[in-house]
Amino acid sequence: MAEAAVAVFDLDIAGIDLRMPDIARSWREVGAGICEVNPQPNLAVHYGFPSPVDPAGILLDRTYPPADRGRMRHVLLVGEGDLEAHAAAAAATLRRRFGWRVGTATRSGVDLDGWRPGQRVGNLPEAYGQIVEDREMDAAVYAAPPEAIAASGIGTRRLDIAMAAVDRPSGAWRMVEATVRAAGTELRRLPPDPEAAGRRIAALLERQTTEA
Repeated sequence: MAEAAVAVFDLDIAGIDLRMPDIARSWREVGAGICEVNPQPNLAVHYGFPSPVDPAGILLDRTYPPADRGRMRHVLLVGEGDLEAHAAAAAATLRRRFGWRVGTATRSGVDLDGWRPGQRVGNLPEAYGQIVEDREMDAAVYAAPPEAIAASGIGTRRLDIAMAAVDRPSGAWRMVEATVRAAGTELRRLPPDPEAAGRRIAALLERQTTEA
């Protein structure tokens, strides 16, 4: 009965309030009535008494299955020049090759697969937050200078690919290399041609997917 009521309103999550004379027996035996279908149920009421059941955990596991968590691919491009063309080429190649929706973060702002939110972002972690909050995104491509990464980090704890336009032995670059290693990858050389860079990134991601 509860599932049928939720289906009427086409909801993914709902709280159903029932009125019935005896909750220990089936509603088919004693009768019942639905007095509310709440699209934003309060889970706190389920934690007011000892119980091994974790409603919030169950809800999260069913909404975001553990096997699918963290599937967004993250690509970092580092350079002291303008890498917007490289980021755009990489995003376009990933769309063509895999059919992914790709978000980008460059000096000109955040682009969510063709839509610009317009909200100003001050650093890479803020841009990362905007992209990952969009559940439709399959991948993210970030472009930033080494000084920005050294100052504020990258936001994500995991990188699939990191590529640098140049390799200079400065303090900022050493910080970038350490950050990339901590995120689980290595700093590769970024091809100077944007289209070649896009193809290289797609090939590396395809290889990682096959090996996984």
